[in-house]
Amino acid sequence: MPGGDCIALDATMDALRRKGVECVETGWDSKAITDGQFDLCHIFHCNFSWSYGNYEAVKRSWKSGRLDGGNAPYVLTPIYYPGLLSGITDDQLEEIVFDAALVLPFSNREAMELREAVGYFPYEAIPNGTDPAFHCATPASERKGVLCVSARGTEDKGIPMVRAACEKLGIPFTAVTGVPHSELPAIYAKHRVFVNASDSERMSLTTLEALCSGCNVLSRWAGPGSKPADRGWEWTMPKLVDVGNLSDLCLQIETAYRSESHSWERSQERARALTWDLVADRLIDVYRWVIR
Repeated sequence: MPGGDCIALDATMDALRRKGVECVETGWDSKAITDGQFDLCHIFHCNFSWSYGNYEAVKRSWKSGRLDGGNAPYVLTPIYYPGLLSGITDDQLEEIVFDAALVLPFSNREAMELREAVGYFPYEAIPNGTDPAFHCATPASERKGVLCVSARGTEDKGIPMVRAACEKLGIPFTAVTGVPHSELPAIYAKHRVFVNASDSERMSLTTLEALCSGCNVLSRWAGPGSKPADRGWEWTMPKLVDVGNLSDLCLQIETAYRSESHSWERSQERARALTWDLVADRLIDVYRWVIR
C-alpha cells in the first residue's frame, strides 16, 4: 500500500500527461536527473538526505547546460515536516528552498511553517487533488462502522486509540493497510465514519478521499489552516478530533456515528472539487511561468 506522497505523484503525472505535458519520474536516481534532457524539474520533499541528493543532481544538470532555466531549473513541493531533518543540515534545507524557482506548498499554513524555519521565499499554494473514483453517494443508512487507513500498519498514527474508543462504544471498527489504492473506494463506501488519527499529515489524501466517498470525517489533521488557500481553493474542514483523550474521542466518534451526513456535505463538495486535473492546470501555469 503506497503512501500518500507516492499516490499524489502518480496522480499528478497522469493528469499532466492527459493535458499534453511530457513528464517522467526519476525516483531517487540522481544520475537519471543529471543525464536527462528536461526543460524543468519538479522536486517533491525537502526534509531528507535524498531530497538534497535530488537537488544536487538538478544543480549539476543546470550547470552542465542540460537544463535551460532562469535562476533555478526546478520547482519544489516541500511536503515540509516542522522540526524534522533526516540526513541533512539546516543549511542544506535552505539551499533546497532558496534555489527553487518557486516553492509550491500544499497550503498557506505549510508555507508559513517553512518560512519560520528558513526565512522568506516566494510561493504558490497548490493542494493535493482527489480522484473521481472515490466519489460515492451510498446513503449513510447503508453504511456501518468506523474506518482508519494507514500505509504504515494498523498500529500506526493513533489507530490503537480509535480502536479502543470503538470497542468502548460497541461500534464496529476496521483498520486497513496493505491494500491496493484501487480497492479503497469500495472500502470507504461501506463505512459511516472515517477517522484520520495522524498528527504528521501535510495534506491528507485519506481525509480527502473519505470526504469524497461520503463518510462523516473526523480528522486530527488540521488541513490547510483556518484561511482558504489562494485563488479559490477554499474548502470546509472536516471536524477535528483529539485522539489523546479517550473520553473526548469516544464522544466525538459517537456523535459522528449517530449524525446524519448533512453536517459534512460542504466539506464533501469541496473535496470532490479538488481534482487532479485542476491541480495539473495550476502546475502548468507555474511551469510556463518558470521556463518563460
